[in-house]
Amino acid sequence: MKAIFTYTLFLGLLLSMASCTKDKDGLVAPSIQEGIHFRYDGASFEPTEVDKSYTDGNVYFKGREEPSQTSISFIIRDRIVEGEYNFAQMHNVSMKFQPYNDELFLPVAGKFNLYELDKESGHLKALFDCVLKSKTTGRIIQITDGSINIDY
Repeated sequence: MKAIFTYTLFLGLLLSMASCTKDKDGLVAPSIQEGIHFRYDGASFEPTEVDKSYTDGNVYFKGREEPSQTSISFIIRDRIVEGEYNFAQMHNVSMKFQPYNDELFLPVAGKFNLYELDKESGHLKALFDCVLKSKTTGRIIQITDGSINIDY
């Protein structure tokens, strides 16, 4: 019985490691769903439209959800490398979120983990969680379970 338990535990560990990949710095990249996804104020964001471009060494992308017109946009600068970042101290990633009546929210805290920015194949993978603040009202929104897995 103990051998079966040990074997099952070992097999589970092996399978969980097989679903992850490591970048050149050893950062383990979990399996990330394609597209842009996250949760905020009890709602899930899954865009119905995504605009993407790569210009002047920067990746631009914007996800928009119909019919609410909720949108999120990012600029990822080319000079950023794979790693873990804090939104409050990061200058190579810009983010804007517009969930309600064109009210603009910007990140003031949180994490951004960049797992892949492959300029040759044009692929980006990242996970993020952050606290956003409205520029006009001071209202706070928290984004959780954020993921990005896009070709650009």
